Amino acid sequence: VGAHCTITMDLDFDKAASRLKKEQKSRVAKEKAKREQDRLREEEVRRKNEEIEEINRRRRREEEEARDAERAKQEEEERATGGVDFSETFIAFPLQHTAHNGDRVRLPPSALSALQFKGAMDLNGPLHFELTTKEGGRTHCSVLEFTADEGQIHLPPKVSLCLGAITSNNETPEGGYNSRVTVRFVRLERGRFV
Repeated sequence: VGAHCTITMDLDFDKAASRLKKEQKSRVAKEKAKREQDRLREEEVRRKNEEIEEINRRRRREEEEARDAERAKQEEEERATGGVDFSETFIAFPLQHTAHNGDRVRLPPSALSALQFKGAMDLNGPLHFELTTKEGGRTHCSVLEFTADEGQIHLPPKVSLCLGAITSNNETPEGGYNSRVTVRFVRLERGRFV
């Protein structure tokens, strides 16, 4: 009986030891799996943070490039206009009753007032303008005098031809009979060669 009891105890003890070993193995495997999940989760978080940082770097770089482009545009505008912001749209009419056939236009007295107010008269040199139309015409000119009717610009034939501006009773694409010409004050550099 005593030997039988010892064998049963040894078997129970062996079963308990085996169960304990299996539980330890299971615990170790679960712990290992948890550590692997944590490592993968941390790796995913790190990867996403790197992606966010890259997006932020790209956005900052694009914003800086946009600021640089805007600054360059402003500097170019300052160079082109001497700091005078004058841009008005007038209705084109032919320059009548003059022997002048050059590139000088007549503007209304309000344009002179605006140019004086904005400091264009303080700059040394002649007044030059860039003329543009909605149809894509573009040229430069100077001013003959400020005697045109309000809202009008009187163009000599040469300037009208360069702009493709309609200054007679032919209907324009916008439905009127005269082109709209946008006049913008600019500073032209003196020519260096012909």
